[in-house]
Amino acid sequence: MNNKVLSFLSILLIIFTGSILIVSHDYQLKVSNAEKSFDINSSFTPFNVPVEMNSDKKYNEVISSVNSTAKELNLNYLKRVRYSGYLKYNGKLNYSKPIQSVVFQTYTTHPTSLWENFGLKPRNVSGKSDNLNNGLNQYSVHIVPIGFSEKYPQSREGTFFLETKNVKKFSEFRKILSQKISKINKTKISSDDLLINDPDTIPSISFDSPEQLNDIFRASLLFLFLFVVIFIISNSKSFSIYKLNGFSTFKIIKISMGKIFVFSALGIGIIDVLAYYVLNLSVDQIIIIKELLMFIIFYVISIILVLFFQYFNFSNQINGKNYNRLNFIALYLAKGVSITICLFTLVPLAEVSISSYISINHPNQYDRQKDFGVFYPVITGNNPEGSTLEQGKILDDNMYSYLNSRGAIIYDDSYLKQPVADYLKFIKVNPNYLNEFPLYDTSGHSIHLDNNSRDVLLAIPVNEAQSTDARISDIKQISKEEIGRIPKIKIVYISNRYNNRFKSINNGENISKYVVFVTTKNNSSFVERNIMDGGGLSDGLKMSIGSSVESTYNRIKKRLIQYNYYDNYPQLIKLSDYYHEDLLISIGDVISQALTVLVGFIITLILVIYVAFLYFKNFKRSIFIKKLNGYSNMKAYLYFWILMAMQYLLIILIMYLNDLFSLITVTTVSIVLIIELLISLCVVKKLNSGSWGDVINEQ
Repeated sequence: MNNKVLSFLSILLIIFTGSILIVSHDYQLKVSNAEKSFDINSSFTPFNVPVEMNSDKKYNEVISSVNSTAKELNLNYLKRVRYSGYLKYNGKLNYSKPIQSVVFQTYTTHPTSLWENFGLKPRNVSGKSDNLNNGLNQYSVHIVPIGFSEKYPQSREGTFFLETKNVKKFSEFRKILSQKISKINKTKISSDDLLINDPDTIPSISFDSPEQLNDIFRASLLFLFLFVVIFIISNSKSFSIYKLNGFSTFKIIKISMGKIFVFSALGIGIIDVLAYYVLNLSVDQIIIIKELLMFIIFYVISIILVLFFQYFNFSNQINGKNYNRLNFIALYLAKGVSITICLFTLVPLAEVSISSYISINHPNQYDRQKDFGVFYPVITGNNPEGSTLEQGKILDDNMYSYLNSRGAIIYDDSYLKQPVADYLKFIKVNPNYLNEFPLYDTSGHSIHLDNNSRDVLLAIPVNEAQSTDARISDIKQISKEEIGRIPKIKIVYISNRYNNRFKSINNGENISKYVVFVTTKNNSSFVERNIMDGGGLSDGLKMSIGSSVESTYNRIKKRLIQYNYYDNYPQLIKLSDYYHEDLLISIGDVISQALTVLVGFIITLILVIYVAFLYFKNFKRSIFIKKLNGYSNMKAYLYFWILMAMQYLLIILIMYLNDLFSLITVTTVSIVLIIELLISLCVVKKLNSGSWGDVINEQ
């Protein structure tokens, strides 16, 4: 029975290894083609349009100026817009549908070479093209006339490219265009202002690395090699008997491993056909050659090992001398390395587990969280990855006053976690927060500050009064650095006596024990408000929810579109739904990476089951003798548990040496450990309930 199970698992592992090879090769090929078609630097030169296009009128004027300049010089240009985010359905993001789209908004005075990036002949652009993504899932590419962008305000962003590599023509284009947009912007713009000096500001496409699949493929190959070694060693007695009966090496391999090779080859052949004709995957000569090499290598290794064991003393092998202990140590060490490689494909499963635990153990701690929402998550959208302080300042300038006038509150307690002296820590709120959560001084009078105030209000608990001078000095220094002036600082003292209802919107904790800094647009910089950073609960800005989240979002949607933030902030969620939203993101990651997660899980499962069965096949006589002598299950299977412990110590060591320790990776290892323990216990139970007579007869 064990031999049949082991043979089946071996066939399964070989087929999955071949399948991984096909999927990985197809994905790499399509990603490579996508990256090549996205890269237009061989024929185009990027340029900047330093105008804030925050209205249809301004955008249309700018595009008209670029069009006329290009026409005047008989040049083509385009605006490349790259969007990275999720599909949106009924106002909610679908996290299982991550998408990346590229649109080349093109102006042509003559046939453009852009088409050549997609294997097509140059021609003018007169309408929207078909999807040119070459079959790459969750990715789309279209070529459209530049006029399309004037109909859709959400697509104003992007990088401009002029179709020329001629330095003189590019310089002339910049000179003429800078004069035209100077009139539009009513400020002097030089031709050098149209240069892009930092290429990192140009959005690029990014795909999931195929390395995870490649690593799993390499781990599977390593394990298959060890399988051949251990399988032949464990069957060395049978090989010796075959040899004594005059069987050739070829016939020995045919009897012992022939079915494995035949069914594996047949299985991979079927997979190749299905992949090519049904799934439209790329199964080319490279794949066929690699698959053939894989079989040839395994066959050659098998021949070498069988020949090698023919030189061992036949009597020792026939008498069942066990050469396996050291081999199983090597096997478990290799299994530990293989599982470590597969672990990273299982990270999404661990994220779901953690998010589920947090969601279950964090019920609505504070009922006021239902009254406020945050923009979450923040999406890359049409912008480059990451953000700068300058972008943060522009965001604050464009959005804070508008949202503040519509009831937005500021609550930021990030300073409490900073590595600074306790007497310098404080919470930041805005005047709207004090309206929602009244704060009283030691005389019982409510504390207020006008939203337009240029003065700083600092509320200090009476037991922190001795730090007042140090705090004033700190605020002055911060203000000097951030806003270039020292505002007037008003100090009020507070106590718990009147402030039992002054609570944190994040968790309902009473916060009257902390120093409170009241921020306004005029008394501090954008840094002190920390708005719309995508941190969820830690985001400084929370929107007051009206009749519903949808209606609240729709009221500010026009403002988001106007300043090109709609692609980055596509939804608003209630604070009370934050942990649930995180869970949805984790589940979406699992679904969107289902293939990688499934492959990693199956390979891990095969490794665990295979090694467990192989161990019990080789050591069942030893286990039987121990059980016969009254050993407990723990003692009878002690060597097995030691090998498993050694394997996980190796995994921990690898994680430590590569600085991979985190809640996610530890959770992932724990999941694999639990799975392996359950499988091992099931095998032990089956072995104990089986017929020990078969063991005696070595069946």
